[in-house]
Amino acid sequence: MRGYRKLREDNTRRRRLPFKILAAAALAAGAGRLIWTHREAIGSTANSASGRLSRWADEQRDPKTYGSKTTEAPAAAGAAQAPDPQEIRTVPNASAAPAADAGPAATPAPVPDAPAEHLRTWYGVVYDLHTLHPIRSANILFYKDGLAVNSTITDQEGHYSIALARDGEDELSVTLQRPPGYREGLLEDRDPPLRERPPEDRMMILEETSDSDLEPVPLRCSPNAEVVQLDLVLVPVMKR
Repeated sequence: MRGYRKLREDNTRRRRLPFKILAAAALAAGAGRLIWTHREAIGSTANSASGRLSRWADEQRDPKTYGSKTTEAPAAAGAAQAPDPQEIRTVPNASAAPAADAGPAATPAPVPDAPAEHLRTWYGVVYDLHTLHPIRSANILFYKDGLAVNSTITDQEGHYSIALARDGEDELSVTLQRPPGYREGLLEDRDPPLRERPPEDRMMILEETSDSDLEPVPLRCSPNAEVVQLDLVLVPVMKR
């Protein structure tokens, strides 16, 4: 009986073997098709992980060059990572201002080309009085008789440029749609620019600026000017 049972089990295994081979082949084909379909995403993820690991290895070999303070390898691609503390901008004694870029200090805007004869171009940079960081995606509004008649948006470096008709331009004033964490209104940057002054001077201005100092800035320039620079400064809200 034992021999007969073993013989029957062997026959059953032999009959099932082709089906197992076919099933394994189908699974392999499906996996290959899935990998081929998503090959670009898989390659991008692998390259990203490889790049981070290479960067981490370079930082361990030469921490002075990269300014690295971490001793742990970066997380694998797709894993959740804690935010870098250096990317979180904090303003002492001031509320958060998420519209400010946490990168380098603001730089002067490039001079645009001269506009058509009946137009005048206004350009400049908008930045934070305390941190000097540029204010990106800020909505700059041009008012006449209490009504907004024109507007423009700053780019990622806080720069803006807009061409306005010269007729009636002297009746316009400029302000900015207040981002969170900033006081209503703004300051016109003068010569020398605030970003070139010592931190203690800017802190004094930050503490002593009144609401009347933050009224809309009138557009003023020489009648013959074709391109006029007008840098604007936002004042963070101070916590009392």
